[in-house]
Amino acid sequence: MKYNEQQQKAVDAHKGAFGVVASPGAGKSTVLVGRIDNLIRNHNVLENEILAISFTRNTADELKSKLTNWIISM
Repeated sequence: MKYNEQQQKAVDAHKGAFGVVASPGAGKSTVLVGRIDNLIRNHNVLENEILAISFTRNTADELKSKLTNWIISM
């Protein structure tokens, strides 16, 4: 996945909590999935140690779908 500079910083962050705020369609869900992937693959973080929060049901459903597709592709 290609990210812009700000997105890459968010994906690469691995210590502590991290918030992503951006306009609609800016790739927030994709960045969150990328960060979760990075934490699991490169920083030995267990899946049950990760909490992703969304403010809308639509975004939560989108995150679930992207994470499910990511898990299937592993």
